[in-house]
Amino acid sequence: MKVCWIPFGDYRVPGFWLDLCQNIVLVVPLGFAGIQARVRPTQIVILAALLMTCGEVFQVYCHNRFPSMTDVVNGTAGAVVGVWIGLRWKFDR
Repeated sequence: MKVCWIPFGDYRVPGFWLDLCQNIVLVVPLGFAGIQARVRPTQIVILAALLMTCGEVFQVYCHNRFPSMTDVVNGTAGAVVGVWIGLRWKFDR
């Protein structure tokens, strides 16, 4: 009953904006580190989307958790931001 399959459909839930920011910021290091490890940007974004999807599928079976596609979208966006930062400030080896 509490699964929100439509992204951003749960914006009226208390703490929505904090959760949105956390999901973006916590995945940025994955994108940045992937670029520094010379992984293709598309692979990094796909990995982040799969990671976030697995986390939300796990929450379906947890009692006090509310899975949401908004978290998947925001986590994937965080990986894109991390990739962008990594490409902008790429360290040479």
